[in-house]
Amino acid sequence: VEDFNVVAPQLKNLNISATLTHNNQCLISAPVLEFLIYKVFSGLPLSTNDFLSLEKADICVSCPKDAHQVLRLLQQLHNVKFLTLNLEIVELLSSSVELMSYQPSPFVNLKSLKIHPAGGLLEVPKRNTVKMSMELKSYLLDSSPGATLTMVSREDVRAMKDAKFAQDLISELRELLEHEKARIETKMAKMHEQGRPQVSGHIGTYIDMCWKSTSARIKKGKEKVYHIFSRLQDIKGLLTELPASNQATILPSFSALCAEFDIVMNKITECIKMDCDEDQRRLSVCLHELATTLLPSAQQSATP
Repeated sequence: VEDFNVVAPQLKNLNISATLTHNNQCLISAPVLEFLIYKVFSGLPLSTNDFLSLEKADICVSCPKDAHQVLRLLQQLHNVKFLTLNLEIVELLSSSVELMSYQPSPFVNLKSLKIHPAGGLLEVPKRNTVKMSMELKSYLLDSSPGATLTMVSREDVRAMKDAKFAQDLISELRELLEHEKARIETKMAKMHEQGRPQVSGHIGTYIDMCWKSTSARIKKGKEKVYHIFSRLQDIKGLLTELPASNQATILPSFSALCAEFDIVMNKITECIKMDCDEDQRRLSVCLHELATTLLPSAQQSATP
């Protein structure tokens, strides 16, 4: 058995994050300790001579297996005022309520109890919804009836994660739309200033070029519109999976994004139309010139 001893009479803050096993022991002597963070994978080999001044403790055991050890750990934190536990501890204790049936609540000074899944906003496995047993709730809170309880479920964490992802997608798409709108407006301004170059060469070749370029513009515009629309659909799919409260915070941004997309889509269409109108104008000039090229000589020939 390997022991880890912490003897620090003046220590006020302690952070233990390690992969400890049941073959390890962590012995702490810190009588004035105020803040404790204890994060391990499965082992709970913590023992102390008492934490008389403990204000805040954050206990996270990712895969707890021994309910007896969990209870021993909690009993050593009996003076804590602000306690955070991970949901996996609650699951284990809720399935072992017989161990708490005749034990009083050890927390006499508790002001706040927070419970959340291990890992925070990292990958959260899909499991059945966890409910704290009444026996466990009594064990944790009965000696401090004024304490507040905040419990974050895996569903809550998953919803927060998906909501953040949706907000990130909205921000990215908004930036894309702003860039596209600026690009189109710059192009349209240049078209107004410079106009089209004069038609040179064979008019039939120019007509063929106009049709090809018009088709290419329409195809490119269509691809761009469909790309943006598909991303909006992805965001909508995320939003439909969110709880109503999360939806409510994001929907205004999503609605504004849809309105911005409508503006950009109209500008894409307008830009294509301007290109086509300019091509049509140039062709009309060419056709007019073609029709009038021989007019003077024809008129002279017709004069008696």
